[in-house]
Amino acid sequence: MTTEAKTGHVESGPTALKGKLVGLPPRILVQYCNSLLRKKVLFGSDWPMISPERWLSDFEKIEIKDEVRPLILKDNAARLLGLSKAEERS
Repeated sequence: MTTEAKTGHVESGPTALKGKLVGLPPRILVQYCNSLLRKKVLFGSDWPMISPERWLSDFEKIEIKDEVRPLILKDNAARLLGLSKAEERS
């Protein structure tokens, strides 16, 4: 897990959320993704170390709420980049 103090950026992924990385306890990180950070978390594949297919497969196995998954995978990035009106849907 990497962090950047200035932006509040936390880099993690399904591997970290399954408890294979040191940092926040995985259950706390999942809880934050499902609540406080649901509009802040963005998809990232860790490619070429972890393929997008592997990342998505691992992502399906963690306890992210169904309504939060599209936010993480697409809507948050679209809103950040001004590509859609994703903010109105969430």
